[in-house]
Amino acid sequence: MMRRILYLAIALVMMACEKKEAELELPGMDDDVQTESFQVRYFFSDSAISSVVLEGTRVIEKRDPGTNQSTLYFYDGVDIDFLGNGGVKTSHARANEAIYFREKNYAELKGDVKLTSITGERLETSILYWDEVKDSVYTYEPVRVYTAKQIIFGKNGLKANTAFTSYQFFKVTGGFEAETEAPTQP
Repeated sequence: MMRRILYLAIALVMMACEKKEAELELPGMDDDVQTESFQVRYFFSDSAISSVVLEGTRVIEKRDPGTNQSTLYFYDGVDIDFLGNGGVKTSHARANEAIYFREKNYAELKGDVKLTSITGERLETSILYWDEVKDSVYTYEPVRVYTAKQIIFGKNGLKANTAFTSYQFFKVTGGFEAETEAPTQP
């Protein structure tokens, strides 16, 4: 008798589970869908050659039903390796979080942002924007750039290539070395 009741209980649970699965609806293209992923690595390429590797610990992808555009939200840190010719790493960016707008090829890095070139020059700021199409980064927030010989402060940010080998400051402050005497004219 006990065995028959147990089989009946298992059968009822299975029927309830089957009914629940049948009631589930898959999201349609017009639905506001989110996907959560962990330990994700994205590869960006140009002519089948990797140009950027973007990694995140926790990523939520959200698709806007009105525009069908996809946005990636990186929580718990983001790392970006910018690559040059032959896939050689030219610089590395790190931030506490980021938002990447897929259709616009544009990202916003936030919180303790650091960009370091392979030569060791380092940029620090609170917000950094990456334009994938222009292969550039920029910010309007205060920045610090550490070089081998000096620290440069940009009061209103800077614009640079992603390799961080060429950059332009907006409203620079800081010290620099200069000749003690004015040069004489011939």
